[in-house]
Amino acid sequence: MKRIVLLVAAFAASPVFAQGEAVQVPKVAIYPWSFAENERGTNPTAVETALSTLQKLFEKRAQFEVTNPVSTAAGRYSSRSVKPTAPERPKIAILEPATTAVVAGQKESTTVQEASRRVIPRLIKESQEKFKPKWEVDWITFEEASRVQKEVLGDRLINSEFIPAPLMQQIADRLHCRYVVHSVVHELTGARSTRLTYQRTGRIVIDILVFDARENKYVWQDSRTQTSTRTDWFASSSLVEVQDQAFLNALREGLEPFILKGERKDVQTRGVGLVATVKSVFSEGKSVLLDVGADVPVTVGMEFLSLEGNCRLRVVEVLSNGTIAEVIEGVPAVGQVFKSTG
Repeated sequence: MKRIVLLVAAFAASPVFAQGEAVQVPKVAIYPWSFAENERGTNPTAVETALSTLQKLFEKRAQFEVTNPVSTAAGRYSSRSVKPTAPERPKIAILEPATTAVVAGQKESTTVQEASRRVIPRLIKESQEKFKPKWEVDWITFEEASRVQKEVLGDRLINSEFIPAPLMQQIADRLHCRYVVHSVVHELTGARSTRLTYQRTGRIVIDILVFDARENKYVWQDSRTQTSTRTDWFASSSLVEVQDQAFLNALREGLEPFILKGERKDVQTRGVGLVATVKSVFSEGKSVLLDVGADVPVTVGMEFLSLEGNCRLRVVEVLSNGTIAEVIEGVPAVGQVFKSTG
């Protein structure tokens, strides 16, 4: 819902009636200001309509004189500085997909990593130039998204099916974007027909998830099984081309309901479980030192629950030789084992 706020300032008191004197007409200046509660911004036409209506009300019904704000004592707040807000386009990034059991097919097929480096930049470009309707979003470049992805995750979670929310939040913060797309490719195959038609078929099975950094949770999920087929009598098309096209079509169809229609889902994700052991308890039982192992992607804010379910911890600081967590619930003990809750 869009709202319009209008500031009305009166510069004269009520009319003065005195014998032999002219009637003093009260004056009013209207200062417009607008804002929007959504990402599409405020409609300038609505602002102009509201201003016109107010001016008629003051001039014709209340018998006020509507003055130009620039000519008043408060002219420093001229209408030039209070224009309607420009539409704000959401920023979105697509990460390099995770992979599970991928079968590439014949030897001239591609890998998921190679395909993503071709397909995702192509998706970004075509969404703004060829797609109808165009996707009204501001993209983070795939190169920048991949760089930050590797900084946050390293190579540890590239092949995981789900990136925990604290890590996705960290990626979004570094990229200064609201939405981050994470996908999991379960299959990317290519096959060539042995018949005279030289038919080539690419196939992909993919899960697509969208993380909203403002809400700190996944807000969209879609699963796609997509094929792309070409018949080439001269066998000039490669399997890579049909695999890439299947990949592109799957991403496009999987994201369109979210980007174009604003659809959302209550996403139930499977977390990447981390195990931690309490090394020591200090601060009168209010804090603990956790051992989570080397090169484990622990971030501030992650929570751990004891295997017994009676104690909960939240990470407050990550050190090179351990992790400090505060006790949220229960009484921890040295040697007690905890699991991450995503």
